[in-house]
Amino acid sequence: MGVMLYELCALKPPFDASSIPLLTMKIIRGAYNPIPGSFSPEIKGLVKQMLEVRADRRPDVNKILSMPLIQKRIKGFLNETVMKDEFSHTVLHK
Repeated sequence: MGVMLYELCALKPPFDASSIPLLTMKIIRGAYNPIPGSFSPEIKGLVKQMLEVRADRRPDVNKILSMPLIQKRIKGFLNETVMKDEFSHTVLHK
């Protein structure tokens, strides 16, 4: 999910290299350019968290869905009924 979010923001993949071994090293090190400065600190922080090298440090989907930034967006797009139907199986069902 982190790679997809990065690509949506930067319009390019976070990891790029001229060979598979070099690409592997960039991924293992978590070496990527920051997303453009026009994005909010919250989005930048989310990308950073989602591209964390250690999997146990990355947020799971329930943590992401409960973030104020994401909550605000969801509430802006979905009415209460649709939100309950779509997210009844997640942390948002409360």
